[in-house]
Amino acid sequence: FEKKAARELAAGKQKYEAVDHGYFRSASSISLGGGCLNCHAVSAFGGAPKGPRYAGLVISVPIQSE
Repeated sequence: FEKKAARELAAGKQKYEAVDHGYFRSASSISLGGGCLNCHAVSAFGGAPKGPRYAGLVISVPIQSE
Protein backbone atom coordinates (compact mmCIF):
# COMPACT_ATOMS: atom_id res chain seq x y z
CA PHE A 1 0.00 0.00 0.00
CA GLU A 2 2.69 2.49 0.99
CA LYS A 3 4.63 2.15 -2.29
CA LYS A 4 1.49 2.59 -4.40
CA ALA A 5 0.37 5.53 -2.25
CA ALA A 6 3.81 7.18 -2.57
CA ARG A 7 3.65 6.88 -6.37
CA GLU A 8 0.14 8.34 -6.49
CA LEU A 9 1.00 11.25 -4.18
CA ALA A 10 4.22 11.97 -6.09
CA ALA A 11 2.13 12.10 -9.29
CA GLY A 12 0.05 14.92 -7.79
CA LYS A 13 -2.94 13.22 -6.15
CA GLN A 14 -4.03 14.81 -2.89
CA LYS A 15 -5.12 11.50 -1.34
CA TYR A 16 -4.91 7.77 -2.02
CA GLU A 17 -7.35 5.34 -0.37
CA ALA A 18 -7.80 1.58 -0.50
CA VAL A 19 -9.17 -1.40 1.41
CA ASP A 20 -6.17 -3.63 2.11
CA HIS A 21 -6.10 -6.87 4.13
CA GLY A 22 -9.10 -5.97 6.30
CA TYR A 23 -8.16 -2.31 6.78
CA PHE A 24 -9.37 0.92 5.25
CA ARG A 25 -6.16 2.79 4.48
CA SER A 26 -5.79 6.44 3.56
CA ALA A 27 -2.62 8.28 2.58
CA SER A 28 -2.22 12.00 2.04
CA SER A 29 0.69 14.37 1.74
CA ILE A 30 1.49 16.93 4.38
CA SER A 31 3.86 19.85 3.89
CA LEU A 32 6.93 20.02 6.07
CA GLY A 33 7.45 23.46 7.53
CA GLY A 34 10.45 25.07 9.17
CA GLY A 35 9.92 23.25 12.46
CA CYS A 36 10.20 19.85 10.77
CA LEU A 37 13.06 20.81 8.49
CA ASN A 38 15.18 22.26 11.29
CA CYS A 39 15.99 18.70 12.36
CA HIS A 40 15.19 16.57 9.32
CA ALA A 41 16.48 18.58 6.35
CA VAL A 42 20.03 17.29 6.42
CA SER A 43 19.61 13.79 7.85
CA ALA A 44 16.45 12.69 6.02
CA PHE A 45 16.68 14.61 2.76
CA GLY A 46 20.41 14.86 2.14
CA GLY A 47 20.94 18.61 2.35
CA ALA A 48 19.27 21.95 2.76
CA PRO A 49 15.84 22.15 1.08
CA LYS A 50 15.77 23.75 -2.37
CA GLY A 51 11.98 23.83 -2.54
CA PRO A 52 8.87 22.68 -0.70
CA ARG A 53 9.16 19.33 1.08
CA TYR A 54 6.38 16.87 1.79
CA ALA A 55 5.85 13.76 3.88
CA GLY A 56 3.19 11.08 3.72
CA LEU A 57 0.60 10.54 6.43
CA VAL A 58 -0.96 7.05 6.44
CA ILE A 59 -4.00 6.14 8.54
CA SER A 60 -5.25 2.56 8.84
CA VAL A 61 -8.65 1.65 10.33
CA PRO A 62 -9.71 -1.98 10.83
CA ILE A 63 -12.91 -2.98 9.08
CA GLN A 64 -15.23 -5.17 11.12
CA SER A 65 -17.44 -7.75 9.44
CA GLU A 66 -20.94 -8.16 10.78
